[in-house]
Order: sequence, then C-alpha cells, then structure tokens
Amino acid sequence: MPYSTAVSPGTDVKVNLTVSIRFFRVNCKRAKGRHEQAGGATRHPVYGLFFLTDLTILKFQYIPFYRKKLKKESVKNHAVCIAFLGIICLPAALTLAKACHLTKRNFGGNLSGYFESHEKISFSCRSYADREYQKKFESFLSDTIAMRGYYIRIYNQIQYSLFRLSSRIIGHNGDIFEIPYIATECGLSPEYDFSIPEQRQQLEEYADHLESIQRKLEKLGKHFIFYITPSKAAVNFTDIPAKYRLKKPEGFKAPYFTLKELLLQKNICFLDGRDFFSTDGTPDFYPTGIHWARPIEQRVSRALVEKMAALTGKNIPRI
Repeated sequence: MPYSTAVSPGTDVKVNLTVSIRFFRVNCKRAKGRHEQAGGATRHPVYGLFFLTDLTILKFQYIPFYRKKLKKESVKNHAVCIAFLGIICLPAALTLAKACHLTKRNFGGNLSGYFESHEKISFSCRSYADREYQKKFESFLSDTIAMRGYYIRIYNQIQYSLFRLSSRIIGHNGDIFEIPYIATECGLSPEYDFSIPEQRQQLEEYADHLESIQRKLEKLGKHFIFYITPSKAAVNFTDIPAKYRLKKPEGFKAPYFTLKELLLQKNICFLDGRDFFSTDGTPDFYPTGIHWARPIEQRVSRALVEKMAALTGKNIPRI
C-alpha cells in the first residue's frame, strides 16, 4: 500500500495521513464517476465511507506500531536504570542488613596483600565538632562496606583491560613498574644522578662506612658480604615507557655503576645480582609484579651460599 513507507516516528503519521487523504480523494473521484454514470446524485455517503475506512486503517496500523516501539525503548531504559541503581544501592543495603544483625555473612570480598584497617570511633560532640569523627568514620565505613573488595577488583580490571591504567606504571609487553625505580634508572630527579659531584660524594661516604664495617668484622673473625639486588627497571630498562626514558639527562650515571666502582676500589666483598640473571629465556621478573621471579631467587641464593662457604671454609649444604 502507498502508506507503508517507514520514516521517523514523529513524521510517519503526518506523512501517511497526507497519503491517506490523497488516497481518499482518488477513491472519491472514482466513486463519483461511477455514481454519475449510474445517473445518481453528485454526493454519496460512500465518500465518507472511504475516508473513515482509510483513517481507520491509518489509526490501527501505524499508531500502535510506534506505541509498541516506544514502549520497548521505555522498558529497556527502565531496566538499565534499575540495574544501575541496584549496583549502587546493593552495598549500602547489605551493610545495613549486617549492621542490623539480619545476617552474619561477610560480603566484603577481602583483598589480598597488606592494607591498614581502621577501628570504629565512638561518637562524641567534641570529636564531631573537630571533624575527627567524620574522617575516622569515613575510613572505617570504606573498609567495612559490603562488596568493597569485589568492586575494587572490577574497577581495577576495567582500568587495566580497557584503558591500560593502574596505580603503577604499565610499560611495554605489559610489564608493571613502580615510579621510584624508574626515577632511579632514568634520573627523573637530580638526587639520582651520581655524575653530579655532590651526589657522588654522598655515595663515597656510604662506601667508606661499608669499608669500616668490613674491617671491624674482620677483627672479630666474621665476614661481610654486600649484596646488590638490581630492580626490574634496571634489568628490563627497554620496557619502561618512552616518556620516562626520554627524560634521562645527558651524561646521567645511575647509582649502581658508581657504587660498584667504589666497592671495587675499596676492596669490599660484594655479590652482584646482575651477574646471575637469566640467559636462557627464563623470567627474572614476572610482568605483573616488581619482585624477582623464583628462578633468579634460587640462582642468587645458591651463589650467596657458595660465596659464604668459600669465605668461611665451612662445608655449607648447597641449594
């Protein structure tokens, strides 16, 4: 039919109503011609019949269609709003239920690792006036609110997976770094640049203290081993984001090279962890952390035990 073309909901009824009236006029002319040929009057109730029939088709064919479509969109919008409000209000509802002793179940979703816990503070007018009560109660509520651990995990995963954001620095190949180690290796602050005479002097004083400690221990018949543990930023330097590596000052000298040079000059006994890092492809650091992986821990521990055995002349079991 001529009025079956679909357009936007706001214009469809108007356009099709125009088409409908034109259709009515065409039918009127046809009916008029047939009626005049039959010798009847120029007006006939059939005109109104066509008009009413066409409007009836228009009314029942188009308006319910758009009402149904708008109803579906409205239901969908309401469902999204209800789900969103449920996500927001669920922790408060569960926390309130636990506070009212309606349930003994813990909905916290405890996180792993170290974190500081906050005790509940007793209310007093003085602490309230000093705003101490508000601050401590906010910290306590943040620690004990229901589903806190789940929401933190979900939030962190979304930040990492979609936007590559984290509380730590994410480098190439998904390697995670911490800013203090990057600052040490890239010289983000003058205090890490030991090509500067003042900084080198501080490290020389530190080496003098180590030499003094070694001599005192030797007089007591004991041995001293200085243990260097390189960071992930030092070993996987190329995985550090370029925006940090490009900030490295010209002539920059990292503390590791200056310290090792001083240790050799003063004949201080030391063990350098860099000498035992992997050459066969086994991981020295895991991408998701900043600490040594198990293989390098075992190799360095074995080297340390062997060095102790060589210095003391004792038969120490090897790892």
